[in-house]
Amino acid sequence: MISLIQALFRKSCTDPQYDPVADVNKDKTIDALDTSLVGANGNITWCQSKLNDKTSPCTPPPVSGHSCDDLLNLIALHLSQKCGDLDYDPVADVNKDKIIDVADTLTVSPNYTNETWCKNKLNDKTNPCTCEDLLNLIKAHFNKKCGDSNYSPIADVNKDKIINILDTSLVGANNNITWCQTKLNDKTNPCK
Repeated sequence: MISLIQALFRKSCTDPQYDPVADVNKDKTIDALDTSLVGANGNITWCQSKLNDKTSPCTPPPVSGHSCDDLLNLIALHLSQKCGDLDYDPVADVNKDKIIDVADTLTVSPNYTNETWCKNKLNDKTNPCTCEDLLNLIKAHFNKKCGDSNYSPIADVNKDKIINILDTSLVGANNNITWCQTKLNDKTNPCK
């Protein structure tokens, strides 16, 4: 079991090599926590039961045919994920507060019998993290200018051929989801 964890160390749901058997604690990442669990509970019977457990935390729950159940299942699948986390899903963040938590479940509860409301929420792909994503992109390419290998025309928000504090300031001044998403989609290259 330890050799399987070591071979797949740091693999997560998005990696093709990910194996749910090695993800002992089913937290979507094969890491030291899994090794610790084997070390703490590593008798033969326990290890065999874990080797037989092919349950994947990465597989979405089956579609129920009831949109509100599907929405609640999606929330449960992504619970505790926040902006920037690999498994953050903006659809599951029903109240768009940048974290998937019990507040999202509480938002669904009073609307549970309203199939139309739940369908609309399942179709709402609005991502409240777009401004953070844009700021992270600026940070990753900060002080890069036209001609630099790591220059990003998207991060150059004001298109002045250099990624700097002026781009960060623009995001801060216009901090709304629609504006930031428009900028993330703007691939206009001022260097050409």
